[in-house]
Parts: sequence; structure tokens; C-alpha cells
Amino acid sequence: MWFVVLAGCNQIYGLDGTRAVDAPMCIPATTGDNFDAVMSNPCGAGFPSPPNGAGLTRTSGTLILRPPPGNDTDVGCTSPGFTIIDGAFIEVIGTLGDGGTYSQFALEDSTTRQNIGGIKVVHVGGVKTLFAFDAAQVTSAEVGYASDRMRWWRLRPAGRELAAEYSADAKAWTTFGMIATNLPATVVANIIGGTYEDVQAPGMMVVDNFNVCPP
Repeated sequence: MWFVVLAGCNQIYGLDGTRAVDAPMCIPATTGDNFDAVMSNPCGAGFPSPPNGAGLTRTSGTLILRPPPGNDTDVGCTSPGFTIIDGAFIEVIGTLGDGGTYSQFALEDSTTRQNIGGIKVVHVGGVKTLFAFDAAQVTSAEVGYASDRMRWWRLRPAGRELAAEYSADAKAWTTFGMIATNLPATVVANIIGGTYEDVQAPGMMVVDNFNVCPP
């Protein structure tokens, strides 16, 4: 997974913070991390894989998250800290299955590791809903989820709030919620797939093209 730092949006850093290349890759956000590289831990310094063998894989140029069956399980990736940005966005190709699952993209304070806010799809009762949520996991906005129109998710600082946005092509963005928050100097990003009920077949969350970059 590659993270883009603000210096001209050209310095691309790996999750472990040690690898870097020069590549202009902001807009359109289709040349970000394609997850092609094979790694023993697909997320580098990320969440550990669950002990039952389910977890994280890179397949066909995507990152796949498979939470283990059960209640309150999750798996995901997190980043090293980076300076607060103009926009963090990701391509969400597929979300987890029905029965009480969530697929989430969020920011945290890099020092306290407290949640700042994020976007998630909750799937229950055959219905998928896209939520914007704050530091206390309180919903600030929700809209029926349409995977084609909402393939890209973005969190963009706007004053003392985060704008929660979606896009079909990473070019034209729709703001569907504003998240009240206290923005710290540095943040980390995380991608998590999990369950909040007893789900025996959570399915897969499939993502691609993560970027932290001015929009």
C-alpha cells in the first residue's frame, strides 16, 4: 500500500515508511497503489491476520480483507502517521456480505489512536447503507449504497469538519455528510472489514488505489 505525502504529491511512501518512489499520481486517482506487489504481510505494519488463517491477501492487483466468522471480528490495514491532508481516498470494489457486516475507511489521531471519523457500508437484512460517522461512531449522515456511483470514498478536511464524499470515477465528488471533529496535526488511515453480529460467512471487502493527496 502506498501513501502520498504533500511535497508536490510526488513522494509515495510504503506502509512501513521505508520505501519511496517518485511518481505524480493524484488525479485521476487511478494510478495509485494497485496492490500488485506480493508481501508476506499484505499491509506491512498493519493489523495482524486472524489466527484461523482468514485475513489479508493481494490478488489480481487488489487488497482483499476477509474477517473471520463470528461476532465482533475484524481485519484490516493501518498506516504510519502523516501530516493532515487535503483528501484521503480509496477505491472500494466490493464490500462485505449480508448478516451484520461493515466495510470501513477511517482516520485516527496518530498519537492517541483515537478515531476522528470515517465512512463505512453496513450490510444487514439485504440492504447496504453508506454512513459517515464521527469520533464516537455516531452517524452524521447516511444514504442508500450504490456500488457503481459510490466506488470511490474520500475524507476531506473542511475547516473543523471532515467532508465524507463518494464518486463513481474519482473526479466528480458528491459530499453526503459533514463530520464534526478536532483535526490533529498528524493522522493515520485505516481500512477495516468486520462483523457486529454472529456472521458465519462475512465475505470479502475488496479495495484498490489508496491515496493521500490534494484533490
